[in-house]
Formats: sequence, C-alpha cells, structure tokens
Amino acid sequence: MKVLIDECVDWRLGRDIVGHDVIVSETGWPSAGGLPAANSPSVPSPSNQLAYFLGSEQWANQNGVLMLWFEAWNEPWKSVAPGNSFDANWGIFDANNVLESQFSPAFQ
Repeated sequence: MKVLIDECVDWRLGRDIVGHDVIVSETGWPSAGGLPAANSPSVPSPSNQLAYFLGSEQWANQNGVLMLWFEAWNEPWKSVAPGNSFDANWGIFDANNVLESQFSPAFQ
C-alpha cells in the first residue's frame, strides 16, 4: 500500500502522539541527467532541484517534520553504470566541495 507523507503527518497530528517524530530519512532531486523513466514528468535540472529543495523544506517546517536531504555532495563515480546519468547529480555541493550555483539564493 502506498502511503503519502501528508497522510503520515495527518495521522500523527490527529492522534497527538507525543515523542514520535515523522522523519523523512532521504529526499532530493537530481540537478542533471536523463529522465528516470519513459514519459516521466520528473525532469532533472538545477531549477527543479532548487524548487524541490525549497518546497520540501517549507513543507517540513510547516508540518514539524524532520527531513534529511539526499545528498550533500555530487558523486561523479555513480554515473559510470550504463544508462545511469542522474545518480551522480543529487548534491547540494559539487564533488570539489563548492556549493552548486542554484543553491546560492537558499543559503544567503
């Protein structure tokens, strides 16, 4: 059964469960690469990565959800597998520890 994150938050808030947080342990969006599936609306790009980052951070803050971004650094070695062009591009920082330019507005 597929459960949407909003349903999990609603369930927790509706029961006033004390001491149990909703934690999204991995979320993110790639900044580059091919489409992950045929006819997918999920287009990897720097602007989509920033929009997803800002939107998910806002949602998490509004709902009291802890969220861990996947991942801190781009990992170029991940793109060596055939047909895998987006796994290397999930980072907030590039492989040289430089903030990706699309994140500059978010961290100023």
